[in-house]
Amino acid sequence: MLPAHPLGVLGDLPAVKYSERERDWDYLRWVKCRPCRLRGVDGAGDCRGVVQAAHAGDVGIRALSRRSGDDTDCVPLCEDHHFERDNRRGYFEGMAVLELRDWSEAAIADERDRYARYLAGRDAIPF
Repeated sequence: MLPAHPLGVLGDLPAVKYSERERDWDYLRWVKCRPCRLRGVDGAGDCRGVVQAAHAGDVGIRALSRRSGDDTDCVPLCEDHHFERDNRRGYFEGMAVLELRDWSEAAIADERDRYARYLAGRDAIPF
C-alpha cells in the first residue's frame, strides 16, 4: 500500500491543465521587479542573470518535472540562485528538504506581506 500523499488524495482533484488555470499575472510581474532574495546575503555569492519568479511553495512535495500549482508561492531569485535552489547548490548546498522548505515558507510569507503592503499603498516602490 502506498503512503498517504501530503496534499491528500490527488484523484479527487479536478484535472485542470497548467496552461488553462487562472494565473495571478500582477503578482508574478511584481515578483520579477523585485531584487533577488539572496542579494547581499552572506555566503550566497553574487547575483547573475535576470530575476525570475521561483516557485518555492512545494519543496519536497512536487514530483520531478512537475510545475508548481500556485503563482503566489514564488519568490524573486536571479537566474543563478534559482538554479542553485532547484539543484541544492551554492547557498542551498547541504540543506535538508525540511530546512529548504522552512527557508521557502519564510521567504514566501515575507513576499506576500510586502505585496499586500504594496497594494495597500504603504510601499510605493516594490523593493
